[in-house]
Amino acid sequence: MSLVLEYHRDVGVEDIREATWVALDEQYEGEEREAIRPRIDAIQNAMIDVTDGDRYRLDWDPEAPRLTLSLNDEPRFESDDRELARAYFGIWLAEPPLSDKLRAALLSRVN
Repeated sequence: MSLVLEYHRDVGVEDIREATWVALDEQYEGEEREAIRPRIDAIQNAMIDVTDGDRYRLDWDPEAPRLTLSLNDEPRFESDDRELARAYFGIWLAEPPLSDKLRAALLSRVN
């Protein structure tokens, strides 16, 4: 599974982190959220500010298992943590997603 986010404007890493937690705060409660927080923080600590045209790519290979976060094709983070992969992809794909419209597009429900 792969998810590529191409940015069409400059975005600070703090804004990316904040948006991540907006989604995760809706998806997880209390102890469950706090249990994943260190793993989410680990992947986010590998992130940096992006500029117009940059692309973050998130890849999950369940056979390996291997989760990889790359920026412009340069790996920045790797993990074999299945729960982290589920949670991080869930930002866009789980209910409620960060954006209903984006989730529908990712799941090919709209053109």
